[in-house]
Amino acid sequence: MKSWNRSLLFLAISSALTACTQAVTPVISKKIKSDAAIIGGKEVQENDTISKSVVGLLIQNNNTGEVEVCSGTLLKDNLILTAAHCVFDPENGLSISVIFDRVIDPSGKATTTELRTVTRSAIPAWWGAEDHLDTDTGDIALLQFTGDIPKGYSPVTALASEDDIANGKEVVIAGYGVNKVTKTAIDVNTYPDLIGSIQSGQVVCQDSVRLLNCSEVKLEGAGVLRKASALVKNTRFSSSEIEVAPKSGITCHGDSGGPAFIVKNNKLYLWGVANRSANNRISDCSVNSVYANVAFFRQWLNLAASKLKEQ
Repeated sequence: MKSWNRSLLFLAISSALTACTQAVTPVISKKIKSDAAIIGGKEVQENDTISKSVVGLLIQNNNTGEVEVCSGTLLKDNLILTAAHCVFDPENGLSISVIFDRVIDPSGKATTTELRTVTRSAIPAWWGAEDHLDTDTGDIALLQFTGDIPKGYSPVTALASEDDIANGKEVVIAGYGVNKVTKTAIDVNTYPDLIGSIQSGQVVCQDSVRLLNCSEVKLEGAGVLRKASALVKNTRFSSSEIEVAPKSGITCHGDSGGPAFIVKNNKLYLWGVANRSANNRISDCSVNSVYANVAFFRQWLNLAASKLKEQ
């Protein structure tokens, strides 16, 4: 399993119900790294319904100070739905801020004062389990933040049934992140830390075993909320995951934690959470994406939300 850079149907809360940020201040940092991306999308305007429910996440590594950008979706009761790989780092500890704005400055600063601190999180037991590393990864997380919901924002409704998701169905994807990918050919004999760069996604090779036709990947344009249309490719990529193909755009290196919606009766319904590339060997935004199926995790999400409110 390679997430974008961050036979039980019922998933236990287990020890993954943890406090990620104990009374920390909202993150404002000049060192920023992003693995989120809508490629080929267009900027979400202020009057767009998507701008009222999709939020940015600034995630600071407490040891290094490095900050990553992910996306999330606002649910009721001060909850945010995102990807587990964005918010799980028990070794270093993370400080997480929710950004209620359509733009995050490339320096890592929010352009709004509407920031909220994440105090608790819940992650399924599948995440990181040995038998769930390739598919059915459980790459989904529920965050709870302090304070009120800013004016103009409203929680989205999650899709109750998988019946509305079918192969070929047009969907809407959204998130913060890069909108441009540039590849530059490299000399594998002189490139520093080649293997590490391949593992991190900084370098991609057409043949990663023989190290043939390798290029350095440069991602640009992070920090603006964008949306695009996509097509459901495979509703049974795994029992809990759905593959999505590009139409006007596609997610890449994240848009991690960002939503996938369907439109019913002129209303948006949340059905997916952006996880990773459908081909773990390719990380240059040129292949299909995998989304966690929200309806599959509905029972776990209900229990996790209840547990978070009890804390």
